[in-house]
Amino acid sequence: MIVQDSDIIQKINYYLPDQIRVWGYVETQKSFHAKKLCDSRKYEYLLPTYTLMPLFDQQQLQQQKEEIWKLKQQFRISKARLDQFKQVMTRFIGTHKFHNYTIKHDDSEMYVKRHIKSIIVDDPQVVNDNQMEWIRIHLHGQSFMLHQIRKMISMAILTLRTETPLSIIDRTFEDGKINIPKAPALGLLLNQPVYDGYNAKIDLDQREPILFDKYKVAMESFKKSYIDDTIFKTEMEHRIFDEFLDTFDKHYPIDLDYKRAQESIDTVNQLIHAIAALAHIEQPLYMNRLAIQKLKIEKEPLDTAYQEAETKLNCGLEEEKKRTAKGIEKATALVKETKENLDVMEGKVRELEEPNEKNEVDHRTLVKYREDVTKLLDDVNEHFKSEKELKEQVDDIELSLQQVVDDNERVKKVRELIKISDMSLLEAILDLRQSNKESSVGKGQVYFPEIAFQSLKEARELYPDLPSVEPPQEYKNEADDTGAYYSPMQRYLWDVRKRLTTLLEWCDNKVLDLMDHESKQLVALGEKVDQWNMERRRLVLDIISQ
Repeated sequence: MIVQDSDIIQKINYYLPDQIRVWGYVETQKSFHAKKLCDSRKYEYLLPTYTLMPLFDQQQLQQQKEEIWKLKQQFRISKARLDQFKQVMTRFIGTHKFHNYTIKHDDSEMYVKRHIKSIIVDDPQVVNDNQMEWIRIHLHGQSFMLHQIRKMISMAILTLRTETPLSIIDRTFEDGKINIPKAPALGLLLNQPVYDGYNAKIDLDQREPILFDKYKVAMESFKKSYIDDTIFKTEMEHRIFDEFLDTFDKHYPIDLDYKRAQESIDTVNQLIHAIAALAHIEQPLYMNRLAIQKLKIEKEPLDTAYQEAETKLNCGLEEEKKRTAKGIEKATALVKETKENLDVMEGKVRELEEPNEKNEVDHRTLVKYREDVTKLLDDVNEHFKSEKELKEQVDDIELSLQQVVDDNERVKKVRELIKISDMSLLEAILDLRQSNKESSVGKGQVYFPEIAFQSLKEARELYPDLPSVEPPQEYKNEADDTGAYYSPMQRYLWDVRKRLTTLLEWCDNKVLDLMDHESKQLVALGEKVDQWNMERRRLVLDIISQ
């Protein structure tokens, strides 16, 4: 439809909120598809310059957080440092494999090969309201993948802040996985799509090209009022970029006033860079592990209920079919119900395990990087007091952690023994219902499987703090939830099994407490190992630079 009303733009905008504007329109071919015919896109990224400032030294870090925040607001980037940032961003221009700048794609896919036409970094500007300095980065590329620009900006920030050689950018385009964190989404803006291919093909005598230049002044004014100012205000109120840097800085050295070192130290630098990019996954990984374990513990009674329901259906009810037809019907319904409950719980476990798989892979990589950088620095013969003090702290955490791990393993072993005893009791009940063994047990005696007895005895010896369980004292001649009746001996064994459930619950709670403690110790150990290696690297670099 061709609109004849010359005031149509004003009329549309009248009904739109102020944050949404229509600038103009052109008539296109009927086959026009805005997404498919877009041959390139222009993005912008607003970045506060304090993200590029050198890391604080020890003395500065002694200041209060608010004082440090004021220093960041007052930071003004030098021309030399801005030129360095521009050099880093220039490395992304051209056609490269950007597999390390997205997710769920590897270096073997053609999909990850992208072409960036240009990257321009504007001169810094100081925002009047809060006096913070910002730079605007213009990125023009054929197309961008999920998280690509945010990871590019992050890589540039980390490279500059850590004074890593620019060659690290080129390495990210090579085969292999390098983990790169995402910079905040706050500063990212799709500025405009480009239709140069479409414009070149149309008959300009009949149709207008799709261009945005004639609306540039109005669009820039709108962008400043409703987008830029919102970004500036959000950073001041919520410190989005500041939080992003905090995660990184906790795992990077504090004193970085050094010259570039020899090739071995460059390798150390790159490993430490990689460690800093991965360290953020530790806390959520351990939290998810704990959540998964809790769900598995919640699932345990459902497993038992399902197992018992099948046992009740198959361990004697068929022989008693004539007089227990209703019991069989109830038992069959119970099997179905417990199986449905079990499937729901297993689904919840899978929902947590699947997203945690990537964190598990990243964590193995993180551990390997830490081992590699530790080995490289172990080859240094010089020993220093400050380094020894940190190593002693590492050793103390490792000793405490090992005690937790050993205790956890003992509790797990105790739980396995209780489960063995439980299964032995269940098998004994089945055996009693299908045989005449019960008649051979003397009056006043109790039939108790030897395996169950020995397993409980071993559990008690392995973990003396295991709570005691009182044996059943009276027999109740009543039907269970399927309508089936059991002899006094069979009922006794069922009641013992119920009491073993309290021991399993005790073990489960103990395991969760130990896992929580172990998680905190592992995070603390990782941070302390990083600090230790940072200090060793600093001392080595001091020697090399002398």
